[in-house]
Amino acid sequence: LAPKDFPSNIAPGSDLSSVGYRRNGIISNGRKSNQVPSFENGDVIGVGLTKDFSIFFTKNGEIIDTFKDDTTTQYA
Repeated sequence: LAPKDFPSNIAPGSDLSSVGYRRNGIISNGRKSNQVPSFENGDVIGVGLTKDFSIFFTKNGEIIDTFKDDTTTQYA
């Protein structure tokens, strides 16, 4: 998840203005990271934003993590 003008040569989650879920099971925003289940070909990954600006990730329809810090309000 990244702002509209996020550079295409930077992986989401490696910069403070984005959040990314990597194949190896790391969700990060350049400052904070969480270890979650990894994913592989065929898995369906989803991302959403709650009313309180928490970002959640799903894997095959199941919520696997909710991520919130002081930067997540920028995605509203």
